[in-house]
Amino acid sequence: MPDRLHHCRHGPPFALDYRVFYARWHAPFGTGTWAYQLSFTSASAIYQFIVMGIRLYLPLGFAALALTSLWLTCRMPEQQR
Repeated sequence: MPDRLHHCRHGPPFALDYRVFYARWHAPFGTGTWAYQLSFTSASAIYQFIVMGIRLYLPLGFAALALTSLWLTCRMPEQQR
């Protein structure tokens, strides 16, 4: 479990590290182009971080998701189902 929490906390810093590397090719700070480049650089870094870390969640993650969904459905009042 600590490894999973470790990866959840370190995704955004991974994106910042990506940003620092690619900053030399980005537009000047504060421009619209800079904001566009920052958002897509961060999104792609977080996506890559998720793809690299997803193997930690696969063995038990889907079972936990199914059990949590079933538990939440059983707690839901009849009129909302």
